Amino acid sequence: GLQPVYSSSQVQSNNSNPSYPPMPAAAATTTAKSARLASTTPTGPAPWIFTQPGAKSNITIGCILPFEGPQQVVGEASMTALHMAIKDWAPKLLPSTNINLTCLNGKCQDVAAYSAMTRLAQDKVVAVVGEVCSGASVAAAGVANDKKIPMISPASTSASLSQKDYFFRTVPSDRYQGVALAKLMYQNGARAVGLVYEDSTYGYGLSFNFIAAFTNAGGTVPTIYKFAKGTPGDPQAAVQQMLAAKRNETNRINAVFVSTNNLDFVAGLLKASKAADLDLPIYGGDSEASPALFSKVQGSQSDILKLVATMPSPGTDAFVKDFAKYSNKQSYSPHAAHAYDAMVVLLRSLAAAKSRDGPSVTAEMSTQKIKGVSGPIIQFDEFGDLVAGPNAYAWIKFDPASGQPVTLGHIDARRRYQLLL
Repeated sequence: GLQPVYSSSQVQSNNSNPSYPPMPAAAATTTAKSARLASTTPTGPAPWIFTQPGAKSNITIGCILPFEGPQQVVGEASMTALHMAIKDWAPKLLPSTNINLTCLNGKCQDVAAYSAMTRLAQDKVVAVVGEVCSGASVAAAGVANDKKIPMISPASTSASLSQKDYFFRTVPSDRYQGVALAKLMYQNGARAVGLVYEDSTYGYGLSFNFIAAFTNAGGTVPTIYKFAKGTPGDPQAAVQQMLAAKRNETNRINAVFVSTNNLDFVAGLLKASKAADLDLPIYGGDSEASPALFSKVQGSQSDILKLVATMPSPGTDAFVKDFAKYSNKQSYSPHAAHAYDAMVVLLRSLAAAKSRDGPSVTAEMSTQKIKGVSGPIIQFDEFGDLVAGPNAYAWIKFDPASGQPVTLGHIDARRRYQLLL
């Protein structure tokens, strides 16, 4: 795990490995564990079939998204966006093809996502959109690579997914999000930060990249609270540790950064922070930008209004309006825009490929360059990562009346600090 870091000289650089930082030990064994436990029968909504007049062929596109748990809103909004993209673009790009969209519940969990990907491979899907959580995507990508099935995520950001393989994503890697958070916090006056993180693929990876960027800018991270992946953690203990660090005369913290997609833990921490009068700005990544977090603390005393989070560009105003109209005002998630763009990339690639086998479609995906509804120009580097643009990240706070994230500005994370080049 991580230890307190006081200067950039204590962080080792590895310029030759695009997957840097490495996964924690628990995540590194995800695929093997999933293989042993893959007896789980995947479930999901009924297949959604888009038929076209005079169609001469049929294809099945899979999706693996969370339809329960803290990220359910993200999963449901992303699936709606996939429907929108198919309706908008299939008649233009694949006019003689019926499309079966089969979505399975990945639960934001490694075993469920592994089982879902195994099932979709058996169903002979031509490509898959998903997952949302990085650990789930790591597990599913193992199957995708083995079966040579293109896979594209609208939300998974862990740097451990940056490989030359069949995995792509329409959100920037945490190699960039860590920098975006470091720049935002430093510009807002943070100099000594208390870190609270989950030892998971997402939590560890984002934390490590944040530390590298923040210390290289001159900041320090004198105290770290870590809790094990898949456990509830102890929000009260985390707050007490941060409170002690705030009172430390030698290296007093003046901000807190939380890195986890366990929203129950974050909700508990925000309540405990208010009760203990921690009175520090609290920052989080894209997981903390979810309206589901606001719902978890609604009606309780908490520091939710002190929270500032970063997230990938939340979608153009036109798309947000189109989503509300199409879905009859379904709860929106910024990742819906990235899901829409992921499907557009797949449809364009399927239309351009000489055949619909995985290697041919993947080759076309790597050449795509489109102006997406998620804001940035969608194009990929050699590792399937989105090439970050100047507005790739927004920073938000929650509207106390609606509980929705409100964009307050954008952060250009393209000029990464030297350690991450």
